[in-house]
Amino acid sequence: MSRYGPPSALRSTSATGCIENGRITVNNAAYSTSEPPATEELAPGRRSRLTRSGHLLLGLLPGIALIVFWQWAAGRLIKEIYISKPTAVAQRLYEIFASGEIYPHLWTTAQELVLGYVIGVALGVIGGYALGRSPRMAGVLEPYVMAFYGIPKIALAPLFIIWFGIGIRSKVALASIMVFFLVIPYSVIGVIVGEFTSSIQGLGLFIHEASATYDPAGVFAGITILLVFVIAANLLANRLERRLLRWRTPSGVRPNEI
Repeated sequence: MSRYGPPSALRSTSATGCIENGRITVNNAAYSTSEPPATEELAPGRRSRLTRSGHLLLGLLPGIALIVFWQWAAGRLIKEIYISKPTAVAQRLYEIFASGEIYPHLWTTAQELVLGYVIGVALGVIGGYALGRSPRMAGVLEPYVMAFYGIPKIALAPLFIIWFGIGIRSKVALASIMVFFLVIPYSVIGVIVGEFTSSIQGLGLFIHEASATYDPAGVFAGITILLVFVIAANLLANRLERRLLRWRTPSGVRPNEI
């Protein structure tokens, strides 16, 4: 070694080592030029799942807050004879499903809803196609169609009961007429209104009887089942629309952007 000390490269403070048997051993790890590993980015699929989960949670928060406030307010701000607690509604739902009380009503309403929807959609498609193919006929019939559209369909319920009786046919007819102009929510309205007016079975009758016997938990239980009906029907209709109308250009997007 030089009497002036070790080479300058070995005097670097970044180098570590020792002298053993007249030889200098240097820790090579000290001279590593590799940078710390960068944080791994989320995969697109995982990021998409996290985004969907965040949107779902954000959508559930108002409903959760409403249920918590409802549970607290029932019996404090409002008497339970008017609004039952959500826990009482859940208990009533369990009772009517466990006992089988609700199944005949569900079956009747489902039949009326499906038949009314199918008949109404078929009439709407046939009528729309015919009027679209014949502008002259469309011009002649347009005033009559618009006049009939302006009539509250609920007002026709007593006539349908007179014409078709209190059985399933009057509810199917009312639902078909409402679907002819508008779709799923109005088919449910047509069925339930018909069952409210006159019926021997159905969710409308179940809700009406619960209301007549001052059973608010039963009323909310029936409404909850109706909400599930409407949501399921809308999801099914949207899925069928996407499958059957794949060729349709999305609104606001030019064909060359698809």
